[in-house]
Amino acid sequence: MYTGSLVFPSETGTYLPGANILKSFERLLQNSKLPETTLHSLRHTSASLLIKSGASAKVVQERLGHSKVDTTLSIYTHLFTSQQDAAADVFEQQLHSKGKTNGPKAAGAG
Repeated sequence: MYTGSLVFPSETGTYLPGANILKSFERLLQNSKLPETTLHSLRHTSASLLIKSGASAKVVQERLGHSKVDTTLSIYTHLFTSQQDAAADVFEQQLHSKGKTNGPKAAGAG
């Protein structure tokens, strides 16, 4: 569960300087034999995976720390497009479902 606490705290739970985080991250990559990457790339990957799994733009914005959801939407527009396609598919399925409800009739319907 997200608590809003530090992502990289020191051993005592206090703020850890960015340079120390970077050094630890680079050592971890070297020791693990993983492909070279950056913390920024991991941040982008995290946001992309959240969006692709259906997380709202607001949730992604808050996790990334963007001041406005517009920033998140402008950076990740290409990923939200696939959510639009999925939403259109769901809407179409509902329109053609066998268990139709007695909702409002379409304009011109009799």
